[in-house]
Amino acid sequence: MIERYFVPVLIGFAPVLLALAGWTYASPGPILTQILSGYSVPIIGMEIVVIIIALREGLIRSARHWMARPIIWLPLAALVAIGFGTALFAAPNRMMALILTSYWMVHLCFAGSVALLCGREFEGRDLQSAYLWGFLALLGLITIFALGVPDPAEFNWTNGFPGFGHIRHMGYLAAAIGGLAIGRYTLASSSRQSWTNLVVLFLAILFVLWCGTRGAAAAMVGGLIVGLILLPAFRKWRTIGGFLLAAGLAVGVASTLPAPAPNMGLTRTVVATTGPASGDLTTGRVEIWRNVFAEVRKRPLFGYGAGQMSYVSPYGSIDQPHNALMQFLLAWGFVGTALIAALGLLYALPAWRTVLSAPNELTAPFLAMLNLAAYAAFDGTLFHPISLSILAGCAGMIASHWVRADNGSQTA
Repeated sequence: MIERYFVPVLIGFAPVLLALAGWTYASPGPILTQILSGYSVPIIGMEIVVIIIALREGLIRSARHWMARPIIWLPLAALVAIGFGTALFAAPNRMMALILTSYWMVHLCFAGSVALLCGREFEGRDLQSAYLWGFLALLGLITIFALGVPDPAEFNWTNGFPGFGHIRHMGYLAAAIGGLAIGRYTLASSSRQSWTNLVVLFLAILFVLWCGTRGAAAAMVGGLIVGLILLPAFRKWRTIGGFLLAAGLAVGVASTLPAPAPNMGLTRTVVATTGPASGDLTTGRVEIWRNVFAEVRKRPLFGYGAGQMSYVSPYGSIDQPHNALMQFLLAWGFVGTALIAALGLLYALPAWRTVLSAPNELTAPFLAMLNLAAYAAFDGTLFHPISLSILAGCAGMIASHWVRADNGSQTA
């Protein structure tokens, strides 16, 4: 069937479509380009297409089955009410809050759609492979774009890459891909698969170092450590050796690559972390968190609505607190954050048990989620659509086992 290839390729190559939609050397670019990339329209559009396909395959029927459980639908309904309620009645910028809250709903439906379609129209490994090949295609596009910059000295290397509002945002994608690659490498069934995934891991780390995105590197290490603790099938010397090999080669190659801007390259990554030029290791994050929490205390219950930091706690051009907890507290208060935590636990604990029961298929997406979760402690992986989309896709791959189990019990 067409979905056997169409859906995984569409999902995996959505970042490529995002880059193509934002392709321009002008600063600022054409208004259409700004809208398409600034609002991540190709990412959201891809998710909507997948949702439409899932609707045809019985998404509503499957959702009704899960929503029949009060422990799920009650906190979810309350959270949706808080999200749209704050957007309509509390947010300084209602339109932005409504858009971002609607995006969250799309991500949730997308995760459910992947859960329904995975194992029915395509296999989880198909989607994982599509993510990896899509990342490689994006690397090719970024390389072509960088080599074609007409005036490198005057180009805005921080905000000028196509489809990404900031160079650091490319690290979100690389961190998730790194998790997929090391998971697939560890449990690969052939030497060819092992080397292919190790090469992808090497390129993901190299890309992170060239971009100067130390947060992505830290997230990969954090996800690796947690994965070694939680997953016995992942707890191998092969895992650690492969990661160290890929990282060592990436550091060696990165040290030879030219850095077109002072905030890029291996040197920036090292100096910003350990050198005296860094000034503040957290690059202003602690101050951001203090300012955000001061505003949270003024509306502690339900917050200000999604995406309102620029209006209630401005800090330069930054539009999110660089911390998931502060992001949720500012958006939906302590009540909304508690509901998110409850729903997260309702997913995370069964998901972990499911990964333990099917490590060959699910270790890779679980590690990608761990990397993004670790990253969310000090950046916006739970704010930007591209990282949320990958998180939802990986969550859907794991949840697909529950859908299959339910379908099997109903058939029996």
